[in-house]
Amino acid sequence: MPIIATEASSTRVMAMPALGKQIFETPTISAIAGKGEARLSWGAVAGATGYNIKYGTASGVYSSKIDAGSVTHHTVSGLTKGTTYYLIAEAYDAYGESGHSNEVAIVALGEEVAGAGSGSPGSQVGNDRSKVEIKDGAAEVKLDEGQSKAVILLSEVGNYPLQVHFGKVSITLSRETLDNLKEQSGIAAGSLIEVTLSPTIDSAILNAPVSGSKAAVKIAGKVYDFEVKLKTADNREIEIGIVSGGITLSLPYDSGQVDQKLLGIYYYDKTKKQWEYVGGEIDEVKNQVKVTLQHLSVYSVMEYNKTFSDVKEGYWAKRVLQILAAKHIVNGVDESRFNPEGNTTRAEFVTLLANALDLETGGAMNTFIDVKTDAWYADSVEAAVKAGIASGISANQFAPDKFISRAEMVTMIVRAAGIQPNPGATVSYADAHDIPGWALPYIAAAKEANLVRGRGSNLFAPNSKATRAEAAQFIYNLLNK
Repeated sequence: MPIIATEASSTRVMAMPALGKQIFETPTISAIAGKGEARLSWGAVAGATGYNIKYGTASGVYSSKIDAGSVTHHTVSGLTKGTTYYLIAEAYDAYGESGHSNEVAIVALGEEVAGAGSGSPGSQVGNDRSKVEIKDGAAEVKLDEGQSKAVILLSEVGNYPLQVHFGKVSITLSRETLDNLKEQSGIAAGSLIEVTLSPTIDSAILNAPVSGSKAAVKIAGKVYDFEVKLKTADNREIEIGIVSGGITLSLPYDSGQVDQKLLGIYYYDKTKKQWEYVGGEIDEVKNQVKVTLQHLSVYSVMEYNKTFSDVKEGYWAKRVLQILAAKHIVNGVDESRFNPEGNTTRAEFVTLLANALDLETGGAMNTFIDVKTDAWYADSVEAAVKAGIASGISANQFAPDKFISRAEMVTMIVRAAGIQPNPGATVSYADAHDIPGWALPYIAAAKEANLVRGRGSNLFAPNSKATRAEAAQFIYNLLNK
């Protein structure tokens, strides 16, 4: 069975100066465990004249001490098979010792297995295990683009998130997700995480339809199937499916073949046999899209290009509608029409906000007698009210079917943006006298933040009904503020 070495931390601690001596760094150690022994090695520390090895059977408690002298390696022998040992090193000179090095842990079992610190980035270590490097506050594994599986000793990750890079593809497991895995494994020692990336060329998947209205859809990169498994030391296997936001995925795309503003990450629903939009933050410099996952599945970057027959070339909101449709925030009134000059109801605008901001639904009591619990907008109204973005027209009425005014819309936008309005603010619109007193601070704040514009001729038209195109533009401005 494998011998395990764990690097819990690579933080370098500086020793305090003593008697005028220059401070020096602590060593960083790695380990290779053999039968009943642990072979430690470390880099030389400038200014040190020797090194102490300390170890014990509880993390952070080191009951045994060995003076290794001035060499940069030492073998600790006489270890009991099946027992986990925790080891550190300290540099010293004539004036005192440095702080503790990183802690490594080994389980004294059977055959030799290379421990933390051996191998090179992208290489596999002992039993095909992947090399883990602590870097920039994360445990990082780098595989070559052709490799499809990372096998990681759970104890080597320490208290860090885990980042696995398959060439330009990366997947990150949060600390909370890893803590859940440790809890399921019962004991971290000996447990392995397997992260698998499998490109797929299944034509049924590649040609499956995309959920939503009809649009020109193009796959902008490769299609990948992701799996994460936990294999425990006692041979249990736990496959991870639902991750509830605990895993982040970054996928590359071919920027030369697509409109980058229309990209998003989609997953293949194996039950419905169709692609579903997930979302994604587009990095046009790295040509990557990043998204937080709710579950593991088949994923790909896609371009979604939706056009509306009643939104002609040159229409002032055409590009905004195209981008928001690609983000699945706005829909047409049917498959081909958007009705941009049509009015927007309060329920429709609140639903737009809830979708755009991904507001959490559920857990809030519906206090409005005119919002039925089974209404299509009920969850969005509850979420927006809970978030402090929307309010009713009275204590128990929301008026979901009432056309929303520009003043009402701007008030919700400012609240959603987290802007604190100035109660004494004023605006220079020619129709400022028509602005309701409760809305004036919000309109002033929105104008200052470039979230809204007037309707021309220095008019704001606060009490006019907001059009569907205006509602979309306000949402777009909020998302890009």
